Amino acid sequence: MVTTLYLIRHGETEGSHIKRYKGSIDVPLSENGIKQIRKTANFIKQYQGIKVSERQSIKNSDAMTPCCFDAALSAVYCSPLSRALKSAEIVAELHGLKPIVMPDLRE
Repeated sequence: MVTTLYLIRHGETEGSHIKRYKGSIDVPLSENGIKQIRKTANFIKQYQGIKVSERQSIKNSDAMTPCCFDAALSAVYCSPLSRALKSAEIVAELHGLKPIVMPDLRE
């Protein structure tokens, strides 16, 4: 049995135009960040179950290259920070899941 792990960073946060490390400060997603995560969730959903031989013909203008989308998501984990939790909720909902909050994932 093969386990595939997808590492997805949260979307853009409010105040992201200020180049500053946010670390464990709880900064929420911006509207653009929500759009980014919805696009990511839809991308994963769209390319689930695609065979390896078909992947090479897939073109995506955002340079996201499908590589390992063989199986449906079985779990979504996130830190308790609101930006990570909101991102995880968006991805999980599209796949019929609820995110599992893990405090150890916090920066």
